[in-house]
Amino acid sequence: MRLFLNFVLLFLALPLFAQSNAGELHLKIIGPDGKPIKAAIDLASDAIQFQRSFSADDSGVSVVRNLPFGRYKPTVHEPDFAPYTGLIAIHCK
Repeated sequence: MRLFLNFVLLFLALPLFAQSNAGELHLKIIGPDGKPIKAAIDLASDAIQFQRSFSADDSGVSVVRNLPFGRYKPTVHEPDFAPYTGLIAIHCK
């Protein structure tokens, strides 16, 4: 019985050792003068039907966690500047 219980506990702990299928995106938004910008950011991926909106803080920094691996299109909006759209990929190291 004890051996069975040890096996069950080991089996339940295996997912803890698995690699994550998600990554992080770290952004720093700055203007042409090098000063940080508190901007709104939209992040989308058509491939995985993903859409999220967030904003940078007063220092222009934003971190998005638990993003599934894939390609994303970030769009940065700020009233005094033209919108910026790019393409990024989140993948494992």
